[in-house]
Amino acid sequence: MYVEIIMQEQSTSRDARQIVQDHLNTVKAPLSDAELAQAKARVKALLERENAVLVAHYYTDPLIQALAEETGGCVSDSLEMARFGAQHSASTLLVAGVKFMGETAKILTPNKRVLMPTLEATCSLDIGCPADEFSAFCDAHPDRTVVVYANTSAAVKARADWVVTSSIALDVVDYLDAQGQKIIWAPDKHLGNYVQKQTGADMLLWDGACIVHEEFKAQGVETLKQTHPDAAVLVHPESPESVVALADVVGSTSQLIKAAQTLPNRVFIVATDQGIFYKMQQLCPDKTFYIAPTAGSGATCRSCANCPWMAMNALDNMAATLESGANEIFVDKALGERAMVPLNRMLNFKNKPIIILSPGTRAPVRSGVMFQGSMVALVTPMHSNGDVDWDALRKLVDWHIAEGTHAIVAVGTTGESATLNVKEHSEVITQVVKQVAGRVPVIAGTGANSTSEAVELTKHAKAAGADACLLVTPYYNKPTQEGLYRHFMHLADAVDIPQILYNVPGRTGVDMLPETVLRLAGHKNIIGIKEATGDLVRARQIIDAAPADFLVYSGDDETAVELMLMGGKGDISVTANVAPALVARMCALAIEGQAEEARAINEQLMPLHSAMFVESNPIPVKWAVARLGLMPDGIRLPMTPLSEQYHQRVAEAMQSAGVL
Repeated sequence: MYVEIIMQEQSTSRDARQIVQDHLNTVKAPLSDAELAQAKARVKALLERENAVLVAHYYTDPLIQALAEETGGCVSDSLEMARFGAQHSASTLLVAGVKFMGETAKILTPNKRVLMPTLEATCSLDIGCPADEFSAFCDAHPDRTVVVYANTSAAVKARADWVVTSSIALDVVDYLDAQGQKIIWAPDKHLGNYVQKQTGADMLLWDGACIVHEEFKAQGVETLKQTHPDAAVLVHPESPESVVALADVVGSTSQLIKAAQTLPNRVFIVATDQGIFYKMQQLCPDKTFYIAPTAGSGATCRSCANCPWMAMNALDNMAATLESGANEIFVDKALGERAMVPLNRMLNFKNKPIIILSPGTRAPVRSGVMFQGSMVALVTPMHSNGDVDWDALRKLVDWHIAEGTHAIVAVGTTGESATLNVKEHSEVITQVVKQVAGRVPVIAGTGANSTSEAVELTKHAKAAGADACLLVTPYYNKPTQEGLYRHFMHLADAVDIPQILYNVPGRTGVDMLPETVLRLAGHKNIIGIKEATGDLVRARQIIDAAPADFLVYSGDDETAVELMLMGGKGDISVTANVAPALVARMCALAIEGQAEEARAINEQLMPLHSAMFVESNPIPVKWAVARLGLMPDGIRLPMTPLSEQYHQRVAEAMQSAGVL
């Protein structure tokens, strides 16, 4: 089903048209060579002074794109701009683009200062989708999953289930459609129509359009094609359907640039903002590019294939912003955290599809769940008196995300769940979820030797916003296999959240046999197991016999690579507390099947894997993390600090791994 909803479009178009005309009437004369050199030198000096990096969109002035590259910044699409800024060491991001790009950068890097040359640079898609009206529209269709394009405000993103860019929209919608989900799409009707026709998904479309792409006309493209019959036509899917139909390649800005590089054609007709020609010509100096004709030219065209808001970014206002600190982007903390959830789904989709919530409910669709990679079994920082160090916990979370950890397991057995009371246990889950703010999945350890207590903890984890729960087998009780089956089935029936079984007989005194695991694997909420025996034959037995969407994770760092190479989906890791970047890289390589590279990293980490168990876990790992200066060395009785005789061995293992 394809339905188009008409809202806001007429008044928005008039407003946009006036803004465009105002801009066209005030375009400044180009700078002389001397003036240009002076302006660039000023911006460069201010970037250095302010510890700032310039991130620019493909549609900005070529002078700005060149300056970004010259100063170690980034020229890319909106998502990659934000990701680059988040990973860069600069404390200030200067975002040359439009306002939603600055907001996205701020959401992804809330602790950095984000500046823009002007706050007036907006987007017709953004202003054509007011948050209050869009939210009401979504509320009127609670059975639909809400997917919004990146060209929207933080408030609209916060209302969505997914955020997508044009490069990933087809994949995400196809994925959701395969789950039987009906979709609300906003705000670009042309991109939405293209996605709907390609996927066949049931989509309800908001009626918005980009004033640049909407102006491309099929007749003009056909006429230009007659002049250049060998030209390839590259079209952004925000263009009207009649123009898309003429394309040799339809794609995002990055995809169109890639097409220009890879297609054998020497001439191209391009239907997107002409700012992209800077990068195309840079990468393909021997090729010729023509902009697709728009409706009108000069004073009669609405955009002339050049976004007027992008054109508001200039060297002079960039310098003025850096000089004064004006035009800073602020996003309300709570709003940013909500917007981060659908953004995070997009960021992680290609490498690790994650939970898709059924519209209007909290119930996850099992086949939409996939956690994979390095999932740190996070230690719980404590002061010397044993009290939880909440500040250190929050800093530790941020450090892991910055280092590339794929998911955080809070209050597992390594997190000293056995010695935290229920109130402390619950609060650690709450604080970790809050600090993560949707940037990576959070898996809450909620196992207990009392079924009722495990239910209580699991219900709290769901209410706190955890993405899944990790449930260790009941310890000390030594239940039978039937008792284990009933315990986990009761939990899966009681709380509708993805649940990962955890078998570690060396610590619990009870071994959950593969036959029991396979009985449990049929429940929709039981999505996988952390198998910590180190027995690869057993792991293979479960992988081969379980449903295809049942996930097997290693709980034994030394054998994790081999488990992943045989089909396991990740490592719930102790070692990742100390060497998160290496473990994340190792897991990614192993899951991709790059055995030689993954095994090489594992070999480098092997002394550290071993050193983490010279005394009972988490004694050595807490000492190591404290040695890194990330937290105090507190641990709670009956656990005691690492014996002095092992200090040198653990330190040497850390040095061997390159982390000390």
